[in-house]
Amino acid sequence: MGKLAAMPSEAIISGFKGVVDFYDWCGIPCFRKWPESPGSERSPAVEAQWPSFSYSAGLWKELSLEIQETYNTMATGTGLTGRDMFTRAYIKGLFTYAAPVEEEMKIIWLPASIVAWSQNNVNADIAYTDLDLSAHVSGTAKFAILSPMINSVDTLPNYRAWFKLRKNGTTSPAAGFSLPRDALKAGQGADTGQVIIALDDDKKIEYSFHCHNSGQFDLRIELHGYYE
Repeated sequence: MGKLAAMPSEAIISGFKGVVDFYDWCGIPCFRKWPESPGSERSPAVEAQWPSFSYSAGLWKELSLEIQETYNTMATGTGLTGRDMFTRAYIKGLFTYAAPVEEEMKIIWLPASIVAWSQNNVNADIAYTDLDLSAHVSGTAKFAILSPMINSVDTLPNYRAWFKLRKNGTTSPAAGFSLPRDALKAGQGADTGQVIIALDDDKKIEYSFHCHNSGQFDLRIELHGYYE
């Protein structure tokens, strides 16, 4: 097979009939050896597929016009007909998917926990705010292992306070917890233990804080490690 700068004249094409086949492929003039019939004999592999072709041909005739038209639309621009597409789907599937690759993640513990963020004497809500952890995790980190902590610094009764943490850019909290309603003594606090929050590509998460009845709180978020 080869490409031509231009299609030759009809006289030249006729003169090579039976020897060279001139044809157009996607607007490109091409030539190839004249196709030859393989004769009546076929390889065992080819013959093994004959029943599948015959059966799929019968199935195609049983399809509704709407489904046939769907295959015709799928075949647009592929060089195949809708029937060709259906036959291919029946024999070997429309698409070939690679086998899923199982990715094993590993946990990296920091030598010592670090305070990734803190603020004291907070007595008002904090809207969702970015927290950049890129200085403390690797470039391949996917999840951060964190402990958000709340410590009350007054004795105002009947209050609540809670953190919410989530992956940066998402719309719902991935983790949240509330300070116990009966934590009335100064210095009493609450934490979640460890929570795992997904990191975005820039290694950021988001946090927010809400307090009820305007109590005062010392807040911090500690980073213990990460998954990569």
